[in-house]
Amino acid sequence: MRRQVRGGQRPAEPLAASLFERSIEVLREIGAENELGLSLAGYRRLQRARGDLSKAREFLRQAYEIFERPRGRAPAGTTAGAALTAWTVALPPPSPA
Repeated sequence: MRRQVRGGQRPAEPLAASLFERSIEVLREIGAENELGLSLAGYRRLQRARGDLSKAREFLRQAYEIFERPRGRAPAGTTAGAALTAWTVALPPPSPA
């Protein structure tokens, strides 16, 4: 059973969001493209679970752009488009608050 708090967020969600934001900032600073793309895709999943589809789409767009760059790589054994499509399709719709 998941405990809900004001605003429909679970207690760990604000912490998860702040950790994603910090990791994205650091990965951009150091130029770790592959890890940045994966972090953006993960943050996208969190935003989608929260029900913020506009932010989720933006993070997906950013991750897609990174994986389409010649130096960016998708997870082993996949193409960038296939990986992001799989992440998008495999996610269940956000549960009602």
